[in-house]
Order: sequence, then structure tokens, then C-alpha cells
Amino acid sequence: MGVTDRFVTIECESLKNLNLIVQSLETTNIEFIVIGGYALSVYCPKKRFTKDIDIATSLELVNPLIAQLKRLDFEVDPFVHGTNILRAAKPGEAQNIELHASIGEVFDETTSNSYPCANLLADKNHLEITPFLPECEQPFKKL
Repeated sequence: MGVTDRFVTIECESLKNLNLIVQSLETTNIEFIVIGGYALSVYCPKKRFTKDIDIATSLELVNPLIAQLKRLDFEVDPFVHGTNILRAAKPGEAQNIELHASIGEVFDETTSNSYPCANLLADKNHLEITPFLPECEQPFKKL
């Protein structure tokens, strides 16, 4: 598999799983927002490749979030990066899909600022994510 083929596989698998996560969390009324590379891709005219899935939710929803991720065959390793980050991975697919969930607050390592999830959830917008690679384009819900 060439580099280009590998990137197509990675992004398509990641987007497929992002779509499953969004549908699952919306169905179970788990409030969340997409952050990180996929969120950035919505606002920047120049697209960038990303493979991991970053979301944020409130502390009260961490247990339902873990339950839903397990139902989607993610292996959850809660709070490996400190008290506010939940890490999950979905091995066994063409690529190992990683999810990072900020719980209660989103910490920006670049500026050392923290943003409470309650504020971010209150201000969320539903925007459409478009893939970096055209081979991965498929109908995605507005997130």
C-alpha cells in the first residue's frame, strides 16, 4: 500500500467512525462538540489531513460516553493523560482509530488556556465537515 493509499484508508476510516460516534451520541442525548483537527477543517479554507477524533463533553456525561464508545467497539482507557482526557481506540480496522475526549474542559497546550465545556457546548454550531482527501467524501451529518 502506497503512502497516498494509506492516507486515504486512514482518513476514510476515521470519518466513518466519527459519523458513527456522532449518530450514537445524538441518539442517546449525550451532548458533545467536535474539537481538534476536524473542527479546524470546518473553519479553515485550506484543508489539512487529520486522523484522530477529538471531542469534548461535560463531566456528568463521561460514564454514558464510555458506555457508548464500548458499544461501538472502542477500547476505552479513561484519564490516561490526566484528569480531563479520556482516550479510546478502535483497533482491528484497517487503521487504529483514536479518539480523545476532553471532559469538563478543553485545555489548549499552545496558550495554556482552559475553556469550560459548558461554555463550548452552549455556543456550539452545527457545521459540515469536509474531508481533506476527495476519495473520502461521502454524506456526513452536520456536526
